[in-house]
Amino acid sequence: MRFRMSGEKKKINLSLVVSVVIIIVLLAALLYYATMPPKVEVVPTTIVSTTTVTPEVKPHEIKIGVIGKSLSPWWTIAKAGAEYAGKVLKIHVDFFAPTKEDVPAQLDAFDSYLAKGYDAIAFACSDPKASVVYINKAIEKGVPVITYNSDSPESKRLCFVGISDYEGGRAAGELMIKALQEKGIPVKGSKFGIGQGSATALNAIERARGFMDVIKAAGGIVLEPVIDKEDPEKAFELATTLLTTHPDIVGVFGTYSYNGKALSAAVKQLGLVNKVVVIQFDTLKQNIDPIVEGVSYGTIGQRQFFQAFHAVRLLYNIIVNKMYTNDLNKAIEIVLQSEIIGYPENKWYPIGFDEVTIHNLKDVALLYDKLGMPRDWKYPGEP
Repeated sequence: MRFRMSGEKKKINLSLVVSVVIIIVLLAALLYYATMPPKVEVVPTTIVSTTTVTPEVKPHEIKIGVIGKSLSPWWTIAKAGAEYAGKVLKIHVDFFAPTKEDVPAQLDAFDSYLAKGYDAIAFACSDPKASVVYINKAIEKGVPVITYNSDSPESKRLCFVGISDYEGGRAAGELMIKALQEKGIPVKGSKFGIGQGSATALNAIERARGFMDVIKAAGGIVLEPVIDKEDPEKAFELATTLLTTHPDIVGVFGTYSYNGKALSAAVKQLGLVNKVVVIQFDTLKQNIDPIVEGVSYGTIGQRQFFQAFHAVRLLYNIIVNKMYTNDLNKAIEIVLQSEIIGYPENKWYPIGFDEVTIHNLKDVALLYDKLGMPRDWKYPGEP
C-alpha cells in the first residue's frame, strides 16, 4: 500500500500573510512518502510543502520544548527527529524525558517550558487526562501545543502527530493470526498475553485494544495485560511470570519497544521458541534481533523520528505565520488547514506504520535509509 498524497492545497488569503514561500529543498525530501513497505497505514491526509517567511524574521530566536515519555532507545530516535528539525529550521529545540514513566516529571517539564517563555511545546502525554489542565493553560496563554506519539484528545491541543494506535494494534493482531496459521495453531480457544507499558498512556491502551479486538473476534482468549510503567526490568519480570503462570499461552504481544524485547527474552530463556509467537511494536535493534534469530515473528514500526520532526515543524510554521499575521488563531488556521484534510474537525496528522517480518526486513531497511530515518540494526547479509 502507499501513503496517499493529495495535490490539493488550501488557498491562503494573501491579504492576511505578508509572505509565504516554499521551505527549503531539504524538507521537501524529508516529506517524500511515495514508496512505502508492504504494509502501511492508509489514512485520509495530505502532505504538502511547509511554509516559511521572508529573511527579516529571525528563526533562530524561536524556542520549542519537546517532551518525551521515557529515556529509552526508542526515544533516542524521537529526540533525534526533534533536534534535526531544529537544525534544519535553525531554531532552538530542547528535549526532555524522564528515566521511566513519570507523569509528575513530565508535567513539571511542561510548566518549566511555559515559565521560561518557550514559543511552543510538543508533548507526548503519559497521562492524557492529567495533561489536559497543563495543555489548556498553555493554549490560553497563547503558547501553541501539539501532541505526538501519545495524545490527549480531551485537551485543547492543536493537533496530534502519530499513527492510529488502534489500527496499529489491529495490525499486530492480524500478524499474530498469520503466524499461527503458518504454524497450524488454531486461534479459537487459545490464550494470548499482552505486555503493556502504561495503564494511562493512550497509545498503549489503544494498541492493546486493537490487538484484543482482532484476537477475540477470531475466538481467542486474551488475558489481562501486565503493566510495567515503562520499566524494562519490570517488563521482563512480568513477561516471565506471565509465561510460567499460563503455560498454555500460544502468543504474546508487546505494546512498546522494550515490551517486545522483554517478551522475546523470556520466551527464549524459558525454551518456548516455536511454541509461543511473539509480536512486537517498533523497529529498534532490540526488536529486529529477535526476528532475525527466529524468536519473534514480526513487529509494527511507527517511524518515531518523523513523529517528533513533524510536531516541531508544524509548531515552527505556526509561530512564523503568527509573526506576520499578528494573529495566532489565523496562523493556526493557515498552517493546519494546509496540512490536514478536514481541519478543524479532523486534528490528526498521520504518520504511516510498517508491518515488518523477516521476509521484508531488507526492504524496510532500504526504505528507512531513503527517508533518512536512523536505524540501529542490520538486515541479514547487510555489509
